[in-house]
Amino acid sequence: MAAVVRHTADVFGIDSTPLLLLIAFGIGFAPDLFVLAIIRRAFQALKIWGARSEPGEANRPTSLLLLMIDDLSRDKIDRLNELGIDSAQILARQNPFLLLPRLPFDLGLIVDWIGQAHLYALVRDEAFARLRSVFIRDSFDLYVRLGDDACRAAVCQMLGISDQDAKLLIRQLEEDPSFMRLKEVRAALVPAGCRM
Repeated sequence: MAAVVRHTADVFGIDSTPLLLLIAFGIGFAPDLFVLAIIRRAFQALKIWGARSEPGEANRPTSLLLLMIDDLSRDKIDRLNELGIDSAQILARQNPFLLLPRLPFDLGLIVDWIGQAHLYALVRDEAFARLRSVFIRDSFDLYVRLGDDACRAAVCQMLGISDQDAKLLIRQLEEDPSFMRLKEVRAALVPAGCRM
């Protein structure tokens, strides 16, 4: 690819310059990225692929970074990335039993990370930080607090929702297969003598 760029530059009258060498080195360093970018541009020019314009910045969903999850360091995130898990949205939908043999971490820790990711995907950045300040770390904590009549009003105020919306959010969680599966796993992890 670097050689093609070099010879193409001659066609356009661009002499051998240090900048051209730097560009060729960059292409040689990541040829797949360069080829993909060129193909995408060519198809967009031909109106074959990517004919629709991308949504504006204000209309795009936010990226749900794994760094928002407690104790997920770069090394652990890299390990999750190897499994195709690159956002909290994807982590929130994982089956912990499928992750357990592929990760060197305890089942309880994996369940905790998935629960936090589920909460983060549900409420997003600002509300996630506010909930953490009152010790709501994951979707299970939110479920418990919203189910308690005495606590519901304070949580509703933090989320900016009504009491009726909170009751519907509880129902929404109870109908979410990922949440219910994880709730069953979490309940099974609690020793029999400790259950209330």
